[in-house]
Amino acid sequence: MSAPDAPSPSEPALDLEALTWSEAEHDAETARRDALERREAKRLRAVAAEAGRASGPGHPAALAARRDLVEYAHQHVGCVERVLDLADPLAADCLRALGPDDQVTIDVLAVQAMERLEEYEGAAAQEAPTALASLVERQTRLLGPRHPRTLRLRRRHVACVCRAYKLDHRTAHEPPAPDGHRRLLRLWAELAAEHADALGPDHPDTFACRDEEAAEHCEFGEHDGEASRYAALAADRARVLGPYHPDTLGSRESHLTSLTETGRPEAITEADRARPALIADCVRALGRDHRITQFALES
Repeated sequence: MSAPDAPSPSEPALDLEALTWSEAEHDAETARRDALERREAKRLRAVAAEAGRASGPGHPAALAARRDLVEYAHQHVGCVERVLDLADPLAADCLRALGPDDQVTIDVLAVQAMERLEEYEGAAAQEAPTALASLVERQTRLLGPRHPRTLRLRRRHVACVCRAYKLDHRTAHEPPAPDGHRRLLRLWAELAAEHADALGPDHPDTFACRDEEAAEHCEFGEHDGEASRYAALAADRARVLGPYHPDTLGSRESHLTSLTETGRPEAITEADRARPALIADCVRALGRDHRITQFALES
């Protein structure tokens, strides 16, 4: 299927009010997405149960199926009541049946550490970055430092370190020190460079790492750095994936939002001028009801 043509300057202006979801439409879309996520979690739970019946609860296939459910629940908050209620017994079962060096065990222990941090479970939360660092060391020993799985786990570790840093300062009711968060941003920059070197600059995981790096700049209020990174990412995704790919359009939307968040009048003006073209491209390529289209409209 060919890509949509670029909007012509002679085309009529879009009716932004008609395109933007009403409150009822927004609520309906949220309910629809929540229902889909709960349905998928239910399906994965059924797959895990069937694998347990067919092969036995300690069989690698059964444990891998339970891992898939835990990973999905971790990524889609709210599709199960509490991820740790699934992850904790699974981690114990994996260690007993598969050992600490099995990939399924490593995956589950990584989710367990991140969930403990997210729920801020006292000492377990404090130990989450250390636990993930230990898993990175193990993964590196097993697969090497340049393996995609090792690099993905390193992304989780850096994200965990950043999250723990922000939670510590929030608990202490004090803002993060600039030197501290800039050190963490350097970790993201170094990791993105390592992704490009090991996997290539156009690999999906390299793009994913750069996306996380840009988002972390936003988390720390470094909106100029965020904007420049999203601009570069949008250009590279357009070159590799095409100008109308959802990832490209998402990066463009993030770039314009970050320009606005800088608070600088010239950056806000630049974003305001570019946003109508982005909205037109989103509507033509993705449709009115795609979440990226609505993000562009709401901004």
